[in-house]
Amino acid sequence: MRRQATPLLLLTTFIVAACFTYYAASDCMRYRDTCFRTNATVDESQMAPYRYRLVEPFIMRPFYGVQNRVVMAVIGYQLIFNIIIFPALFAWLSRSLNAERALLGLMIYGLVNIAAYHLWYLNLNILIEMLCIALTLVLLDRSWWVLLPIVVIASLNRETAVYLGAIYTAWHWNDGKRRGGLILIVVWAVITAGLHLILGPAAHVNGNFGGMLQYNLGNLPDAFFANLILSPIYYLIWRGYRGSSPRLKWLAWIGLAYLAAACVGGNWGEMQRYMLPVLPVWLPLMLGGGSIVSLGIEPSQ
Repeated sequence: MRRQATPLLLLTTFIVAACFTYYAASDCMRYRDTCFRTNATVDESQMAPYRYRLVEPFIMRPFYGVQNRVVMAVIGYQLIFNIIIFPALFAWLSRSLNAERALLGLMIYGLVNIAAYHLWYLNLNILIEMLCIALTLVLLDRSWWVLLPIVVIASLNRETAVYLGAIYTAWHWNDGKRRGGLILIVVWAVITAGLHLILGPAAHVNGNFGGMLQYNLGNLPDAFFANLILSPIYYLIWRGYRGSSPRLKWLAWIGLAYLAAACVGGNWGEMQRYMLPVLPVWLPLMLGGGSIVSLGIEPSQ
């Protein structure tokens, strides 16, 4: 199976990149006013949380001014980032799973990624976050300071970068390295607080929590359909949890906390997109012995 791993990795990467071009990028070209906010009465880039997400504007600044250049640049970044993300995730999954299951997990991630493109447009910050998560998982056994640059970039990219420190802390909870994870969480907190102090307060793009909750309750059919699509993932997590290792169980709870936090302040209809950061920590548990045998897929000898 190792001989087929590289071609299948390439196939998955190219298919996901192609689907982004076919769906997200083409939607942006079709609905330019919505994608580029050309008719917006409020500049959402100056509202929370986008005001404090600095990495995407930095890497996209050379392409601003011409819409077609922006689209082509984002397509290129998608491909480059995924060329790193997919092998990194495969290396991470291969620690707990054999090659067949690791590739299966990678393709599950790819399918959920494609499903999220219907609400994606040209957003890069989630993909940058996925890059940081994938690199963190590959480097989990290294000293905390090796992950420090990744946490810094992730903290400048999205407020959810606390997730990286939480992953490291949970993984090393019983081996004496958890202090390093707590340091990474402190680094995130200092950067996040510093951004808010330097850039100043800003109204949230989704309004207050009450307004977001009211919106979600009024769009329950969307949320139900999004979670119905993902229901096999929830089933596999339930099947795989009991027989999993303590470390993977801890990571499963960290992923659940991330997803719950995303649901508190976000659109429940975008669960495919919110699922992407938690899938890497859930897939080893989902595709472990008991859950995968129940689907009739036996381990290779």
